[in-house]
Amino acid sequence: MIVVAFAKGDRETLKPLLSQDVFDGFSAEIARREQQGETMETAVVAIDSATVDAARAIAGRNEVTVRFVARLMSVRRDRAGETIDGGQTRKVVERWTFARDPKANDPNWKLVATQAED
Repeated sequence: MIVVAFAKGDRETLKPLLSQDVFDGFSAEIARREQQGETMETAVVAIDSATVDAARAIAGRNEVTVRFVARLMSVRRDRAGETIDGGQTRKVVERWTFARDPKANDPNWKLVATQAED
């Protein structure tokens, strides 16, 4: 959901799913694409694995870090609709950290950090 909303530039969908810091970073990249007249399409072809790397409880917050190995198909286009890059399926390995206040009424976890693996 986050990957597709980011590609579409759908800030409304992203806002409740991301911490403020992560939202600000994603929003800045969306704004850069908008300013350049670029569009992006992304599809998750497959999630090959999703494994918990770490979990911890700190200062009124629970965190879990998940290592995703996925195959994505992304295409970025300029304002004329010409492909700038992408078009092939590529393997992506990233660690995403989610957090939530265990006392909160909202059961949803928010994405608080992402890290690409080289």
